[in-house]
Amino acid sequence: MVDGKPVHRCVAKYILPEVKTYIQYYYYFKKGFLPFKGSVMEQPAILMQVFDILDNKTIEMEKDKDHG
Repeated sequence: MVDGKPVHRCVAKYILPEVKTYIQYYYYFKKGFLPFKGSVMEQPAILMQVFDILDNKTIEMEKDKDHG
């Protein structure tokens, strides 16, 4: 479902390229790699905000999976 509506196609086709890049960076980050030179504090603020959003969504999806 997307926005409460059933989807009959692969939703990955609707993901913007820059969002796909953030998701790739997120998975590298979870494995201990930073996408840009420097420490966590030196990463772009928007990137770290996106990582927080992805973390929260991942936690939410795991909770739904456990209760579903």
